[in-house]
Amino acid sequence: MSKAKHRKDDYFHVNKNLLLLLISIVLVVIGFWVAVESSRDCRVIEYQDLQGTHDMTVCKGGDK
Repeated sequence: MSKAKHRKDDYFHVNKNLLLLLISIVLVVIGFWVAVESSRDCRVIEYQDLQGTHDMTVCKGGDK
């Protein structure tokens, strides 16, 4: 009986570690994405042509 209970505790312990690892990876990816996005210098340019008015986003940096 105690071996089965011990195995069940190990299973939950492994699941908790995998969950923490997954959360850590997600936070690292989000942090990296925010850093890349904030390092770009973007501005929206509005221009007109024969079809009407258009908006164009121009970014400097981040692509190098």
